[in-house]
Amino acid sequence: MSAAPSRLGRFTTRHALAITFIAAVLCLAGVFATLRIPSSVFPVTAFPRIVVGVSNGIMPPDQMMATITRPIEESLKSIPEERSVLSTTTRGSAIINVEFPWGTDMHRAELYVLGRIAEIRSEL
Repeated sequence: MSAAPSRLGRFTTRHALAITFIAAVLCLAGVFATLRIPSSVFPVTAFPRIVVGVSNGIMPPDQMMATITRPIEESLKSIPEERSVLSTTTRGSAIINVEFPWGTDMHRAELYVLGRIAEIRSEL
């Protein structure tokens, strides 16, 4: 190292006020951005899925599957644009997930689901 001051050292000494001002402006801009920019841990995302929940007391799972879950699944598989129908059946309850491709009109898809369930409701 030489004893002579470096060019960077001379520049920062000569322009100390300007450098301090720029640093303060950047800090204020960071605080402003932090307070103004919306952020969230879980962004709002609408997945193209409709979930149907069915409750039927304490009916055993195998009977629930045969008399409730399977007929609903079969009915929902014929909905236009339906991608997959997945279900979980437990004692007295069933959850049926109907998945659709991205970009599907979910209001129309919901009407299809409600219509299919209304059609088979008397048979359940």
